Amino acid sequence: MLRLQEQRGELIRVDAVRHAVARRLSILRERFLGIPDRVATGLAATTDPVAVHQILEDEIRGALSLVADGDLLNSQEGSHA
Repeated sequence: MLRLQEQRGELIRVDAVRHAVARRLSILRERFLGIPDRVATGLAATTDPVAVHQILEDEIRGALSLVADGDLLNSQEGSHA
């Protein structure tokens, strides 16, 4: 019965979920760690604190939107994700 439910997509394996979550968190981590490389030059050339804030906020929101929009959770991870 469990095998049939798994084949129907009603159940998924715990190890597959753990792998998928770890992969997606790794992607999110890399996205956040890449922020300095993406914005350093622009921030160095910006003297307006409001503009600096906006640049940083845009980058952070962009990274978090991967989770909020489901992109991170639905990225190419196979059928068990």
